[in-house]
Amino acid sequence: MVNGRKTSFVLDQGSNELFEISMKLTAMNAKSHYSWNHEWFRAFFASHHGLRAIALLMAAVYVFITSGDVLAAQRLSESAKALDQAGFALMKRESLGPLRLGMSELAILSALKAKPVKGKMTLWEADGTYHQEWRYPKLGLILDLSSEKRSGAKNLFSITAQAPCRLKTSRSIQIGGSENEALAAYGAEYNKEYSDPGISIVAGSPYGGVTFFIVNHRIFKLFIGATAE
Repeated sequence: MVNGRKTSFVLDQGSNELFEISMKLTAMNAKSHYSWNHEWFRAFFASHHGLRAIALLMAAVYVFITSGDVLAAQRLSESAKALDQAGFALMKRESLGPLRLGMSELAILSALKAKPVKGKMTLWEADGTYHQEWRYPKLGLILDLSSEKRSGAKNLFSITAQAPCRLKTSRSIQIGGSENEALAAYGAEYNKEYSDPGISIVAGSPYGGVTFFIVNHRIFKLFIGATAE
C-alpha cells in the first residue's frame, strides 16, 4: 500500500513536470520556428525542469520495480511475527513429563523426586533477573530457574533434556526420537529460517518455543524456552 502511494505520487510529479515543459517548448517552437527534431530534444534535455522531470520518472520506475521486494519483505516480517506468537503460545503450554515452564521450585522438587546439583545465582543483564541452574545428571535434565530477586522465589525458566532423559513432550516426542517425528508433531510451528535440516528443528522462534537438536536424524537434545532475548 505504502509503495503504491509513493509510486503514484512520484509519477504524478513527473507527469506534471513533463506537461509543463511540453507546453513551454511548444511555445518556444512557435516563436523560434523550431521543428520537432533534434533541436527540440536538445532544448528539452538542456532544460532544468526537463532534467527534474526525468529524474522523477526514473525514481518512479525504481520505486515500482523495488516495491515487489519491499512487499515480499513485509510478508516475511508478518510471517516472522506469527511464528514468534506461535512460539510464545507453544512455550507456555508445552511440557516435558511433569515439567512446565513457570512452575515453582517446590513443584519441581515434588515432581522429580530427586535432589538437583545447584549452580550459583547469576544476574542476567538481558532480562534483569537472577538465574540458577539445576542439574539432574541421572535424569538427563538441566533446568534454569529465575527470580526477580537474588533471594526471591524461583520459577522454571527453561528446560534442556538429553540422554538418559526419557520424558516426553506434550506431543509425545522424546530424546532418541526421529527428526521426521518431530517435524510431523511440530509442523504448524516449524520455523524454516532458524531450522537447519539434519541439525536442528526450531518450533516457534529463538525468542520462544521448542528446539530439537539432531544427529544422524535422531533427537539427541531438546530445549524448551527462549534462546534469545
